[in-house]
Parts: sequence; structure tokens; C-alpha cells
Amino acid sequence: MKKLSILFVIFFSVSLLGQSNELISNVKHQFWGQVQYVNSETTGDVQTFQMKRFRIGAKGDMLKNLKFAFLFEMANNPFLLQGWLDYVIRPEVNIRIGMFKYPFGIENYTSATVWDLINPSYVSSGITYKLGSEGGKLRDIGLQASGKFSLGEKAGLTYYAMLMNGNGINTKDNNKQKDIVGRVKFNFDKMLQIGASYFTGTTDVPNTTTQVNENAFGVDVIFNSKIANRRLKVQGEYITATYEVVGGEVKPGGFYAHALYCLIPATLEAVVRYDSYSNDTNTDLKKNRTTLGVAYYLAKKQRISANYELISDDYNVNTGNLFTLQFQYALQ
Repeated sequence: MKKLSILFVIFFSVSLLGQSNELISNVKHQFWGQVQYVNSETTGDVQTFQMKRFRIGAKGDMLKNLKFAFLFEMANNPFLLQGWLDYVIRPEVNIRIGMFKYPFGIENYTSATVWDLINPSYVSSGITYKLGSEGGKLRDIGLQASGKFSLGEKAGLTYYAMLMNGNGINTKDNNKQKDIVGRVKFNFDKMLQIGASYFTGTTDVPNTTTQVNENAFGVDVIFNSKIANRRLKVQGEYITATYEVVGGEVKPGGFYAHALYCLIPATLEAVVRYDSYSNDTNTDLKKNRTTLGVAYYLAKKQRISANYELISDDYNVNTGNLFTLQFQYALQ
């Protein structure tokens, strides 16, 4: 209860400063949550309601060219999910310091409020989510440089380069090495985006003197168009990694591809995805899944989504299909 009280004091203090002090301006509150009903067709079926996410935060401007943001996760034990300061030198050079999402891939780098499907792909969960450590959760503490370059009237290039601890949320490093994450993406006329990501780092194995060298690489593409004035989106990503462990190498990898079509403008969308992943591509074991989904929008980010996942899992033959119904509310 004490932690919860402190979070609300911080939240409302920033709100008041944003309204009464020129030091902090243009404060935007972030408040959103996702409530789910899940039916898992495994051995011993599970049907449950759950609070998937419940987050509050704020972002705004401090002085000239200095921006801030913080976000707390409240769904379970409250904790700081991310908090950072940006110094915008110019459009081509932006410096960020703090705890934030590391720039790898496209699916998990975007906010969960705009995901096309409820659950991320297997390859994003298996590799991207865990970069640096099992506790990565897509975020780490470090320093990042990023920027945008115009390549003409309709084309542009964006880059990110981050130096981070590699131990996950609000955790100190446990060795002298820092992990490096980089990403570059090219876009043309908001229709086509092509990106590539790279990660390299070293992680200490707890309670041992062993270190694991990790490298990961990914490519992604997004295509947006309209058919009969209705949005069509196609997105895909391929990610592979190499973990150098005692006795050899482990090479997880996989891909996903999904297509989204707007059935009723700004109201109803349908999406289908196929994804495949292997914990080690040196073996023949895989997890494959086909996901069918629909989303009904009450407002821009207020929606009800339903996903049905048809799953084939060589690692756990008892894994059955999964149905998830999610209600999302978001003020950002």
C-alpha cells in the first residue's frame, strides 16, 4: 500500500506542475489497461479472467529540447516499468537516458495498445523479449542515440543505437561488458517500412563463473495500403540468435507473418497470423501457430478483441488451442 501511495503522489505532482509551472509543459497522462478472459484447451482446461496490464504514467516537455516520460505497471506488485529523459539536439540526433524499451524488432517495440493481435509471436517472445537476460521484458537501463534523416519528399531513414546493462528492468549490471542494440529502418510514403535489428552482449550465469555470449539479428517489413478505402496491412519479421554456451551453440530462430484488413472503417478489423519458432534450429523441434482475430473499436484505442490460436507444439504435446477475449481501455 505504501508503494501505491508513493506512485500516486508522483503522478499527481507531475500533473500539477504541468498545469502551473513553465518548467514542465505539455504534460500528457497515460492511463490504460487490458482485461482478459482466457480459455486454454490444454490437459486440465483453464478458464479465467485476468488483469493483463494496468499502467499509469505521464510524458511531457522540460525546458527547451528536454523531454521526459515515466510509466508504472500496477497489475500485480506496482513497479516502475520505464522512465527516461530525452535531449533533442536536432532531428538527426536525440539522446535518451534512463530505463526504456531497447530498439530491437518491430512487433514488441510498439505499444501493446496498438498491437494487431493480443499475444506476440513466438519468436518475439522467445528472443526479443529476453535479450540480455530472462528478466529483460523488452526494457533495460542505458543510453541511446537516435535520429531521423529525410531521403527525399516521401522517404526517410531512422536509426537507434543503445548501450545497456543487459540485465532487465531496474537491475544493475553484473559484469564489465555492456550490451549493444542497434536498429535502422527505411520508410517510403507511409506505405512501406523495412527494418533491421542487431544485438550483441554477454550475460553472467547466476551462481557460476560462466558467461554466455549472445548475438541476435532480425529483419522486418510492414506494408500499408487501402482497398476500396479500407486499410490493408501486411507485416512480417524473421529473427535468429546464437547463444554460445558450454559445449557448443544454441541457435533459436523463427518468423511470423500476418495480414490485417479493415472490414468496417474505424470500427471492425480482421487479422490472421502464422508464426513458427524453434528453441534451437539445430534440432527439428518447433512450435507452429495460426491465429485468427477480430477487433471491434469503441473509440480510437478502446476496443474489444477476440483471438483464437490453433497451436502445434513439439515441446509440449499437451498444449491445446487457446481462445482469448480482451477489453482494452486507453487514455494517452
